[in-house]
Amino acid sequence: MSVTLWRHELFPSSHVINSLMNRLSADHVVLFSVCIVFIRGEFMKSKLLIRSVFLVVSLVLIISGCDRKEETIVKTKKLQSPVQAVDQQPKLIFLESIPLKRVEVASEALAVWRQYSEQQPTLLLLSNDPMLIPTPETLRSEAASLISVETAAVIAERSTLRRSDPLMLPVMTVDAALRNGWFGQLLWALPMRDAELELSQEKFRQQLKDSRIASETERESVAVVNNQVTGTLRETPFVAASLPNLSEITGPVIVHFDQSYFQKMYKNEIATPIFPLVFETLKELRDCKIQVLAVTFAEGNLEGRIALDVRFVGEVVQAFVENPELFEQPIPKSWKLQGDILYLDNFFQKEKKLELALEMEKLTPESAWVKFSLYRAAAENGMGTAALGSLAEAVAIDKVYALEYLALSDMAYEKKRPDEALRMLKLAQDAFPDNHQIKLQMAQLLASMGEAEAAFDLVQPLQKLPWSKIYYPEMSEALASFVGQLKGERGE
Repeated sequence: MSVTLWRHELFPSSHVINSLMNRLSADHVVLFSVCIVFIRGEFMKSKLLIRSVFLVVSLVLIISGCDRKEETIVKTKKLQSPVQAVDQQPKLIFLESIPLKRVEVASEALAVWRQYSEQQPTLLLLSNDPMLIPTPETLRSEAASLISVETAAVIAERSTLRRSDPLMLPVMTVDAALRNGWFGQLLWALPMRDAELELSQEKFRQQLKDSRIASETERESVAVVNNQVTGTLRETPFVAASLPNLSEITGPVIVHFDQSYFQKMYKNEIATPIFPLVFETLKELRDCKIQVLAVTFAEGNLEGRIALDVRFVGEVVQAFVENPELFEQPIPKSWKLQGDILYLDNFFQKEKKLELALEMEKLTPESAWVKFSLYRAAAENGMGTAALGSLAEAVAIDKVYALEYLALSDMAYEKKRPDEALRMLKLAQDAFPDNHQIKLQMAQLLASMGEAEAAFDLVQPLQKLPWSKIYYPEMSEALASFVGQLKGERGE
């Protein structure tokens, strides 16, 4: 069974976007994304009884004036951030040890970035997504307060669609930081396999326009010089180029890695094997001799953008950032074995993969990603009970791996085993008890099984949640319709 290392980010097809946008008032320009009532961000086939009611909830982010009129970029008044003792002296990345903060969603990194805002550092962003979607104007003040004073945990909680009333989303992270005036410059390292590919000024401007992340004035500031895109975004100078083509990077710098950077660079284990790809990227950064204040890494699994199979990449990057002497040493054997397993996946050698996974577990028995790799190998070899045992062990170490139960629930439903599908959903809920999307999916499944009473007990509390009119404009109506249907089946 071939494993897709990265899931593609999902956006509606162009005809869907055009249809939706044509129905909107001319007073606003909106950007649509898709929110499936499902945690993983993948389109579900319409199979459950009432899934058609909830299949797509339009995420409407109102961005005033991107095309209709010029948006006035007003930087947020700085709020007093919590006082924390952090080292304000920059260090040479990959030459000196620097602590790396791994976060589940990019917005969580804001709690790290703000600690250095007085120095007006440069943000070096290694990401396929610049995270410049504007925060909805009506929520902008609250969002600015959130990222300025709250803990990383609270910021993460209030910036996810897994909550009924988010203030912002991870794709708005850099926009929020620039509006708060935290950075003196933005350097965006573009994930380009061919570093010498010529960049087009007009194409870049058009992409900014199409994605609704830049005003007309900002787009007009864009120029291409020496294969670097330069300009101004949110009153902040920016440069975008492949990492080798970024000009001399002067400090102090905050480096942020997003898994989407490697996602875009990766093709397959034969053409672009993941470990060498990561190593080469880190070596390029080391050769830049950058003076760095802080390093953050966003995993991306909870957003459904990145498959769990490459969750280990964050651990690898962290190891090199915190222990640069690793560049001069042989790589750990568990990494070598994992690379071999991924390579063998192209040749359907499932028995050999299981052998390597068992050897890897002996070397690093407390590693969640090793347990997950063993789960994959055991499942491919038809060892269902052993596979689920390894997955449970992975979840016990790192609960994010419980997202796999959602995939297993899908598989069970496809095989017409609704009881097993429900059991997998319950395991996912055990790991994420506050996730309303899992509860709703459980209710949908129960309803399809004729368990209207149990479905009603799950859905009724969801009706009482404060559903955002911006992010979930149709949810209250959809839930009311679902509850009405369940009441009918209960004879009310």
